[in-house]
Amino acid sequence: MEKCDMGFLGIFKKKTKEVSALEKRILELKNKRINCVYQDFSEFVMDMELDSSHTGKLKPVNYYALKNKYIEAHYFYSADYKECYVKFTAYENDKAFDKSRIFEISTETLLKAFSKVGIIIKLDDNTENG
Repeated sequence: MEKCDMGFLGIFKKKTKEVSALEKRILELKNKRINCVYQDFSEFVMDMELDSSHTGKLKPVNYYALKNKYIEAHYFYSADYKECYVKFTAYENDKAFDKSRIFEISTETLLKAFSKVGIIIKLDDNTENG
């Protein structure tokens, strides 16, 4: 039988999760969360794997209107909107039950998603879209 060296309170130690370079990077970016009408989450994520502009097909919803089951889109973006990412989490009764990986999206896709909730961003002519 192997000896387990956990110490007196070793059972309460938090396990350190390895954080990727991308996860570290998005912590430095601006972010915005948008709640959307629920649809089959695994199917939606598979569609995102094929085409990251699929995020535009989500319909935003007021949290209080549909709080029993929804998808939260968490957008991360740089100040000049040239670096944009999104991560999705499915919620049911205010508890997360599924998460997607982080997807890189185009500036145009981000601006379209924001415009659906009334956030209109006009970029300078010198700024490239996506």
